[in-house]
Amino acid sequence: MTGMRPPPPRRPARRFQLPEPPPPPASRRPSMMPQGRLEPRRLSGIGPAAVPQELATPLWAAAAFFVAGILFVVTLLYALQTGNRNVLGGLLIVPPLAVITAFIARRLADVDRDNMVVSLVMGGFALKMIGAAVRYGVAYDAYGGAIDATGYHTSGRELAAQFRHFDFATDLPGRLVGTNFVRVVTGVFYTITPATRLTGFLIFSWIAFLGAIFYWRAFKVAMPGANTHKYALLLFVMPSMLYWPSAIGKDAWMMLTLGLCALGVSRLLTRGIASGILFVALGVYGVSMVRPHVGILVMNGLVFGALLNTGKGRSPMRIFLVVGVVLVVAVSVMSRTQEFFGVESINRESFEEVLDDTASRTSQGGSEYDPVRVRTPIDLPLAFGTVFYRPFVFEASNAQLVASAVEGMLLALLTALSWPSLKRVPRELRKSPYLGYCVGAILTFIVAFSAFSNFGILARQRMQIVPLFYALLCITAPRADALAELHDDR
Repeated sequence: MTGMRPPPPRRPARRFQLPEPPPPPASRRPSMMPQGRLEPRRLSGIGPAAVPQELATPLWAAAAFFVAGILFVVTLLYALQTGNRNVLGGLLIVPPLAVITAFIARRLADVDRDNMVVSLVMGGFALKMIGAAVRYGVAYDAYGGAIDATGYHTSGRELAAQFRHFDFATDLPGRLVGTNFVRVVTGVFYTITPATRLTGFLIFSWIAFLGAIFYWRAFKVAMPGANTHKYALLLFVMPSMLYWPSAIGKDAWMMLTLGLCALGVSRLLTRGIASGILFVALGVYGVSMVRPHVGILVMNGLVFGALLNTGKGRSPMRIFLVVGVVLVVAVSVMSRTQEFFGVESINRESFEEVLDDTASRTSQGGSEYDPVRVRTPIDLPLAFGTVFYRPFVFEASNAQLVASAVEGMLLALLTALSWPSLKRVPRELRKSPYLGYCVGAILTFIVAFSAFSNFGILARQRMQIVPLFYALLCITAPRADALAELHDDR
């Protein structure tokens, strides 16, 4: 129609656009891994894919790497400038040990689907190498080399020279048990590595660290719902775990073999019968070749765990196999212990005689004290406090004992803060026979080692049982524990 205006042009409809999300906040912790979302993938090799998660390195692990790296570079420059073959030989062994440890850490991360495992293990490795360096410095600067490690090193070098020429006649006086066995082990290590003192300290420190990993895996297998990260921290970070089993000698070997026993017992009482029997056999053999009497701890713990393995739903075949393993271990441990102490039989009289002799031999050296012998159950609480927490600060007579006293106070504090876990031990015993193993071994250790009357020896010897006591402090699920997130500062 004429005179009508044309309709206005139609404007295009506006599309509603969401504002772009703000960038994610920067991590408050240093990280060795790329930030951002991770796609599900395997960390290495075959196996289950890791759970997608942000990989952040705990502050303590990053600090351990930094300090260890600085120490390595400074020591390397010193060794190159002075031509110190002892130090150079030790530094040469660190990279291969780091590569092997990294492989183990990545494989465990695949199995657990937990990327934090890599940081925990590698951070623990860095701290352990630092601990070995400190132990070496104290041994040869403070004590002038007047320790057992010097004798093991000398014998190991001589044996390694023979072994490289396929001459395996050791010609060592006495039986191949205890000191002689450690000499042979040192010779085997020196056959394939530089035969220097620092090398020996680092290798023995590393095998002790493997033992700590075995303890951790044993706890994780037996109690997957417990606070396994906290347990790993106690094993990898506590000063005594870093210091004492970090020299050439029996302590590192015992940490390795007792950790293997713990892993075997855990699998035997829960799952993996074949591997459990194999690990127990290897662990008990290793223990009996150095300190046969410590095998009694394994035997009694295994008996206690076996008694708790007869609950509802337990496989009769598993119970039968566990009983069989207990009998075999008992026969092996008793016979070797009887031979080691030179007694005709293992009974109450011979046991008391050995304890009396132990109290007499350890009541010298400047760190002696009046022992608290366990003769009745009433003596157990006081003996427990002595074995795990003493010396007290006012009882320390030198710098090394002061350090032990401070850590005893720290362990007492950790015990108090872990009360939610400790009060659940009685009811959890039926659910987890592995806790029975821990309790049985701890009680046996307290009865036997309460006869010690030297703080220095006691501080070193209790490292054989402290990992099992740590397990009792980590029973409660992470969010219910006062020390739940020690690995996380968020």
